[in-house]
Amino acid sequence: MGPVVSSAGELWDQSSPWLSESWSSRALGVRVEEQGTTVLVRLIGEFDRACVSRVEAALQRLSEGHIRRVVFDLKGLSFLDSRGLMAILRANERSRTEPFEVVVVRPRGLASRVFTLTGAGTQLQIVDHIPRTNGTA
Repeated sequence: MGPVVSSAGELWDQSSPWLSESWSSRALGVRVEEQGTTVLVRLIGEFDRACVSRVEAALQRLSEGHIRRVVFDLKGLSFLDSRGLMAILRANERSRTEPFEVVVVRPRGLASRVFTLTGAGTQLQIVDHIPRTNGTA
């Protein structure tokens, strides 16, 4: 496979050894990487109800049992609606019964307001940068 250009114009190289899934729609670019026991879900653009099923499908492989952390990198989001937020909260709820944690990298601008307005920020582990994993960032 060749490179993928996200809806934000970012070029992603599909030959990356950690890349397990990458796709983009008109409004949302998603890259899912597996880094050891961490799954990194990078979202760029608009995460709304039209994209929720694809993100949730990418997370289905968590049942394999070797994943210990799911990181949602939301820095590239320009929009996040309640359905997108609920997908993240469902993953967090699932982490309470399965052996992984959910970490959210804080979105910028208007997308960050959803966490404040809904109070969801109190339910999630929110950080400013992607946590280091096995010596990588």
